[in-house]
Amino acid sequence: MPKEAYMFISRKIPVSNWKEGIMQFFKGIWSADSVICSKPEINFGGIVLIRDAQFNRYRAYRTMPSGLFIAPNVENHEIILVSEASAFEVDHALACFVHNDSKKCLVIRLVNTQKINEPTVITFMKNDADGNLAVMGMWLPTLDQLVRSLGQRSLSTEYLFADS
Repeated sequence: MPKEAYMFISRKIPVSNWKEGIMQFFKGIWSADSVICSKPEINFGGIVLIRDAQFNRYRAYRTMPSGLFIAPNVENHEIILVSEASAFEVDHALACFVHNDSKKCLVIRLVNTQKINEPTVITFMKNDADGNLAVMGMWLPTLDQLVRSLGQRSLSTEYLFADS
């Protein structure tokens, strides 16, 4: 039997409950929940999205080797695209993706601190067959690369090293 996939927010959540997990994250951010705000990140099983309140941006890193990206087969009207947006705009796009079943794909382009001409891209795909979520990333740095690239301008890196 296949092993259940999990996402991590402040606790382990089965990937099949991804909508609940994303909304739990937002509720924690918006209510200033100390557990969520001390480590404001969502780990989608190896692709980690971090909400950087200091710079009002999201950042991302990978905890697994880079893999092959397969372009989704969706129509333009089914895609939400967010490019180098503020944290609020990314929050809004994620919430719309969760609540709008006609949106099948969310693509978030983030500033890549490693390669200026290659933005970090995270793609979220809803699976019509089982309702699960697939998350793919391109040009994602590792945690070490992200921390090094930010240097002393800080990402409030103390939460990056806390236990998951």
